[in-house]
Parts: sequence; C-alpha cells; structure tokens
Amino acid sequence: MDLIVSVARRIPRACGLSAAVAIVALAAVPALAAVPALAQGQLRGVGELRDYVTGLYQTCPSPEGVAVDERSGTVYASSLGAFTLLPEGGFTQPSGAGSVCVVSRDGQRVRRIAVEPGASGKVALFGVDHVRGEGLYVGDGADSLTNPRSRSTRLLRIDPDTGAARVLATGMGAPIGVLRHGRWLYVADGLEGRILRMRPDGSASRVIARSRLLRPAPESPYGANGLAIDPAGRTLYVPNPGTGRILAVRLDGAARGPRVQVFADGERINRRQRTQYALAGPDDIAVDARGNLWITANDAEEIQALSPAGRLIARVRGIGVDATRNPTALAFRGRQLVIANFDARSATPGANSKLSAVRTPLPGLRR
Repeated sequence: MDLIVSVARRIPRACGLSAAVAIVALAAVPALAAVPALAQGQLRGVGELRDYVTGLYQTCPSPEGVAVDERSGTVYASSLGAFTLLPEGGFTQPSGAGSVCVVSRDGQRVRRIAVEPGASGKVALFGVDHVRGEGLYVGDGADSLTNPRSRSTRLLRIDPDTGAARVLATGMGAPIGVLRHGRWLYVADGLEGRILRMRPDGSASRVIARSRLLRPAPESPYGANGLAIDPAGRTLYVPNPGTGRILAVRLDGAARGPRVQVFADGERINRRQRTQYALAGPDDIAVDARGNLWITANDAEEIQALSPAGRLIARVRGIGVDATRNPTALAFRGRQLVIANFDARSATPGANSKLSAVRTPLPGLRR
C-alpha cells in the first residue's frame, strides 16, 4: 500500500515551522488512529521515507530550506540556527549562527558555509534555491525573528564553492520562500503577505501580488512560505501554514479573476475525502513532471501530495528511527524528494535535525 501513515500517534499543532519557534507549549490533537486510505485516485509507486543525513545539529541545526544541484546531486540545506523555547513565551537564538550545509550525493560528506550576519548580528536562513552557474539564493530573516517590525532582512546570493555572499535586496518582512524561474527571482514575504519579483541581481524589484490570503493567520507569525510553479509557468503555488491552504498566484496578466486564489483548503479536503490532517501546516512545496504538488505538512509530520485538481493523492511519513520530524522543506533530485526536518518538538529543539528522502513515481518538474 502506497499510503504510509502511522497509527496511534499524537500530532502537536505548531502551524508550520515558524510558529514552532514562537510558542511555549505544543498542545496535542487526538491520535491519528484512523485516517482512511486514499483508495480512489491514489498515487501509485511512492517509496518509503528513510533518513538520508542525520546528526545535523552541530553543523546546521533546524534546517529550514533545501535545494538540489540536479547535475551533481549535491544537496544544500539552509539553517535557521539553534534556538531555545522560553517558558514565558517566545524564543532565543543563543548561537545566532544560521548557515548552509553542503551534503554530497551519497550523504557521507557534509561541510558548512558560514554566513556573515546582518544588522541584528545574527543569521537565520529561510528558504533556499540553487541555480547552476549562479549560486544559492537564500533569505535571511534573523532581523524579523528578533524584531518583527524590522525591515532589515536580507535576500542573499551565495557562491557554494567559496561561501562569498552578496546582498541582493533588503526591506522585506520575512523572505521565506525563494524561487528562481525563467528570467525572474520570486520571493514570498511571509510577514507582509506578498510576493515579490526581481531580476537575479536584485534589480527591478516589484510586488506582483499582495493579499490577505498570503498574510499570517492570528495564531501563526508567518503566512506565505515556500514557492513552486506549475508546468505551464503561469501560476505560483504558495502554502500558508497558518490557514492550512495552498494558494495560487496568477502570473499571466491577461487572464481574468483575482490574482491570488485558494487552490486547495485542508478542511475542505478532509470533508470531501473523509480524511484527517490534510494540509496540516503546509510549509514548502514542489511540483513533479505531471503537475502534482508535493507538500511538507509540518503539523501532520508527513509529506502530502495533491493532484493538479487539488485532490489529496498521497501521504508519506517516516516510521521508527526514520520518523519525520517537523518537515519544513523539500526539493526534487530526479525521482527522489529530499526533505529537511526542522525538529522543533524535541526536548532540545533541533537535536534531531536531519534530511530524509523518499522515492516518487515521477521526477520533479524541470525548470
């Protein structure tokens, strides 16, 4: 059976990765004891989720983003940095040392790219994207984490060989999602609820979408998170972990209708398909060659897949030692998904930071 779920397990409600670092106690919801199988329209050929690289706490604690060099198979994981939940609320970042981990294709070699801090004196890296010949595009949100009113966050381009970093843009609330596609670089500002588009050098920046649908929910500090594009190149898909929705941002200016619409809603899927925890804390997103959407459901601690029509067609999680731990990001490497595990719910948050991998029926969408 391709649908992999665990039974009799309690799922903490964290409303996505960002909320996990801003709350004190993580309440549990009823045990996931009877999630119905997806008999009709289920995606076939999904493998078992296994650990790929473990023990990242010392080098890249709490990985928030992941990107892949498709040619070499090298994996890049961006780290939010070590943090501690406080009894009275909020959190600290004692290290302030967000970084990028570079992992070899076989997972045996890991090196760390240190990133110089911005105005806050700390580094907390969000989403990351890799483009061969250009480098790593990554958002640094440390200033928004220490001061939500700050607009000193940075969008960086990092040379993965030398570690040299260039600031492409500032002034964003929280540059969480980063996607390089075609001529443009897209950024999801999860604090302001907007999508920006700019040239790869940071010039010609403009807001192409702003909506309440992209803004944070009351219980979640951030809204718009990861970014992916449809096979036709006309729509950006954007998860909002606080609302449990996948949003569609129309890129075709000639088309009619609102620029931002709800593509999929977790509560509606639960009702229609008689299941539970669909799109529970959707954090990051990737699209395969057929247009299926693969999503990290952070609160459900599993990976979920939606058809191009928005139907839930697969869900997979690690079992036992391979257990999924707050998956925050994912990226295709051929017919394999590489997944970042943020691990906010351990006694020491991030202690089990790791990367996982699962084989998929189809490769990722080629850009």
